[in-house]
Amino acid sequence: MDKQRRKFLKIAGASVVAGLGAPAIIKLSGTPAHAAGGHAAPAAGAHGAHAEEAPKGVRLGMVIDMRKFTDKPELLDSAISACINAHNVPQFPDKKNEIKWLWKAPFENVFTDQSAYHSSKRVA
Repeated sequence: MDKQRRKFLKIAGASVVAGLGAPAIIKLSGTPAHAAGGHAAPAAGAHGAHAEEAPKGVRLGMVIDMRKFTDKPELLDSAISACINAHNVPQFPDKKNEIKWLWKAPFENVFTDQSAYHSSKRVA
């Protein structure tokens, strides 16, 4: 009998012994588990519990006047490059792998599978 087969038989035998002996060991060593009743208090940290309260303080937002870009299109290029630099967006030479999150094209041309029905006519 070669070593590989002998090793396999040892592992298989140990697995069978562990599988058959595990229920007996669990029965002898532990207390039985009981499911919580329908009216019992939920466990601490249970799924569906309330989340932590939101942090207090200043919350910032940004409003962009899109009319400025239609009046001066060169501002859009500088805004896109500033955004790319500020957020450290990597540049890929292959157009297929390019990361884009600002587009110059209208919404319906960029996102052909989504509706722009409720968007402003100037934005869409």
